[in-house]
Amino acid sequence: MPDLDRITFAPDVMGGRACIRGMRVTVSLLLNLVASGMSEDEIMDAYPYVEREDIRQAVLYAARFVDEGARRFADESARRIEGLPTRPYGLCAGEFVVPDDFDDPLPDDVIAAFEGEALT
Repeated sequence: MPDLDRITFAPDVMGGRACIRGMRVTVSLLLNLVASGMSEDEIMDAYPYVEREDIRQAVLYAARFVDEGARRFADESARRIEGLPTRPYGLCAGEFVVPDDFDDPLPDDVIAAFEGEALT
């Protein structure tokens, strides 16, 4: 599995959001540019300090983030359906963590909709 060595987190840079190589360029900015249809070359022309590998790792980070979040959501939902205790989770520095004071991250209507779908 490729390393995400260009994705950085620092509390004093963009509020600790996922950034590229410690710069004030967030992963979400690059993802929005890609989603809006910009090519890698167009992004690099608009942001000369961004490299092709930065864009590739931003997309890979997002894919891993979504995949892990979906797995966690499914695991937690399955535990709720089975009546088992669940553990809330969060994302910090690219890793899922369970803070002591973290409340359920999903609104009740989202959970209810998912559980209702899973039970039918």
